[in-house]
Amino acid sequence: MKEPIISNCEKAFLLEAISESRRLDGRGMFDYRDLSIRFGKDYGCCEVSMGQTRVLGQVSCEIQQPKATRPNEGLLLINVGLSPMGAPHFETGRQSISSIQLNRLLEKCIKDSKCIDLESLCIVAEEKVWCIRLDLNILNHEGNLIDCASVAALAALSHFRRPDVELTSEGLIIYEAAVKEPIPLGIKHTPICVSFAIFNKGKNIVVDPSELEERVAEAEFTLGVNGYKELCGVHLSGSTQSGPTIVRQCANKALKRAVSVVALIKETLAKDSELRGSNTERGFVECVRQGTITSHGTPKICLPIKHKLPVETMEASHEDESSCDEVEVIGSGTVELKNSSVLATDTAEQVMEVEAKPKVEEISLSDDENEVQILSD
Repeated sequence: MKEPIISNCEKAFLLEAISESRRLDGRGMFDYRDLSIRFGKDYGCCEVSMGQTRVLGQVSCEIQQPKATRPNEGLLLINVGLSPMGAPHFETGRQSISSIQLNRLLEKCIKDSKCIDLESLCIVAEEKVWCIRLDLNILNHEGNLIDCASVAALAALSHFRRPDVELTSEGLIIYEAAVKEPIPLGIKHTPICVSFAIFNKGKNIVVDPSELEERVAEAEFTLGVNGYKELCGVHLSGSTQSGPTIVRQCANKALKRAVSVVALIKETLAKDSELRGSNTERGFVECVRQGTITSHGTPKICLPIKHKLPVETMEASHEDESSCDEVEVIGSGTVELKNSSVLATDTAEQVMEVEAKPKVEEISLSDDENEVQILSD
């Protein structure tokens, strides 16, 4: 399936909004989407969501023969999987330009910056080393995949534990987790990718671009920065007019973002370690049960109306025995309707029609605001 085409009207509308320092999702030019990190039951399993962009990271290991050029170092393999689950135009089993670019950027930011101590993965020089494989699966694509994937990669590598081994005269012994505590990877620093979209020949810059902003932007500027405010990689795609002022501005924003993201990863790792120590239920299943993982959720919908509903009318209906279970007067100018729903019809006068339904939603009407708020359970 081909990628949907952006119409000229959509492109012109977005460019005009960006020129006025406005974004379609309501964020500011340098506002980030909400970032959340969750770990699975197994070590090295991590799910990261940045807005509606979601990436699943999984780390595994096996014993292999090292490279002839580096006999004392282990191996680190990074693979990004793009499937139709993430976006309809992604194809399974075929490397696209997007997947190749994502792999190269992550290898430049993580592997080439040597954030993993590969010498600690050596078991027997020139014979046996640990091969660490990092698989990143795109669950949903809503823009800025590289930033979300870099956070998922770093969080999964920091959370992973490899089995302990011992070399004896009889051979190599690999201990299970029940016998010996698994060993974490040696992480020297924590590189994070921060992306910027450039519009109108460098006049407008937005951070954490959405999928539509990425396709309309003239260029995309990505910086790899670690928690020590060190530059680990730079990538520029597209063509636009830029200067040292733009690069300096983006670098300062990336430094602050990297420090906050690294702090969030360490805090989440500490919470997961505490839950494992107390034998508390954890993992993705528990997150779904608690309602912390949602997709396209709308907590509140506002319906504007032209006329306010008098409180006296609602109090009179409250005295009626037939509606005493549906209407509750909260306070001055505020009325709460329970076990009912509002039917939005063509005219504003019919918006306040109430139809009794068993425990659907809660609707509150405020006297100060000229709107009806539907609060989902």
